[in-house]
Amino acid sequence: MNRNTFFIQIFIVAVLIGTSAVAAAYSTTLTYGSFSKSKLETVISAEKKQKDIGTKIADISKKFLGVPYKEKTLSQPSTEKLIIRFDAFDCFTYLDTVEAMRLSTSFDDFK
Repeated sequence: MNRNTFFIQIFIVAVLIGTSAVAAAYSTTLTYGSFSKSKLETVISAEKKQKDIGTKIADISKKFLGVPYKEKTLSQPSTEKLIIRFDAFDCFTYLDTVEAMRLSTSFDDFK
């Protein structure tokens, strides 16, 4: 192993530890709306084998047709927390949700 590879691996481990610590420090609000954990798990697992990114994005996006638009879905008057909503999206949370689901291997991975 060369020196650069070693430092890259150390950096990745540090980022993962830091990310876990930050995620653990915040509470999470999860609103399923008309979805359930098993339905969302099915959406993610159905797309695991899809290799074409555009098709994968389109397929996941179709699952959210009919979910209402709501502005400021992340604005909360309380302390900062992770908010996951499937009952309504604004422009950012819609894109962020679809992209996170595209990159996930399970619903727990998504969260």
